[in-house]
Amino acid sequence: MGNKKDTQKVKDTKTNFKWSQPMQNLLLEILANEALHGNKQSNTFKHASYAKVAEAITEKFMTECTPKHVEHRFKTVKPSWNTIALLRNKKSRFGWNDDLKMITCDRTVYDEEAHPNHAQFLNKKIEMFDEMALVVGKDMAIGGFSKGVGDIGVEALDDSPPLVDADVDDISKKKQVDPSHVASNETSLYEEVMKMDGFEENMLASAFDHLNRDEKQARSFMLKNDKLHRQWLQNIFDNYLSQF
Repeated sequence: MGNKKDTQKVKDTKTNFKWSQPMQNLLLEILANEALHGNKQSNTFKHASYAKVAEAITEKFMTECTPKHVEHRFKTVKPSWNTIALLRNKKSRFGWNDDLKMITCDRTVYDEEAHPNHAQFLNKKIEMFDEMALVVGKDMAIGGFSKGVGDIGVEALDDSPPLVDADVDDISKKKQVDPSHVASNETSLYEEVMKMDGFEENMLASAFDHLNRDEKQARSFMLKNDKLHRQWLQNIFDNYLSQF
């Protein structure tokens, strides 16, 4: 009898916690940062990561949140991401607006292909999309997003046209870079990556981590102008997201 009560108590600890959207956003924000710092192991996180989220939620929302609550909520986020990935599959007829982070479709596609539980993801901005990609995305092992993009391969990531092959008129418009002034230290690389607007901060941080581990790519990146920086970053993010 006692064992039954204990089992029920454990079950209640996992489920009897009311999550608000701001709470879940904070969970995703913290776990995305944990993934970037290598604290995601295969398809789960270390206990310390769940504890960090629980502590933050307890403090901010004045409620008692435990690591078990966080772990359970983390598992419920995965089905939502799987649905998003399914709808974004290249073989589907649904569109994708990267600026708005929104899966798009017209009435015909909706009537012919959409399932009732898809409605919440269609023609609406997907909040915390980039964080979800880091937290519950496919193959996000230790090293977070930067680990994932590293698996794609250098050739696939850096397919921007070399300057020597560019047209003369195009070259004249490019920002001239003096290689002697190109800094090789981490601070300069970080500043060059993070100054690019139009990208999520955590995605840029992941790209920096990737470059910082590959001296050849880092040097190549630093020699490019801002236009090619943007193209390289867009390529790396597009190749990463195409895995889902």
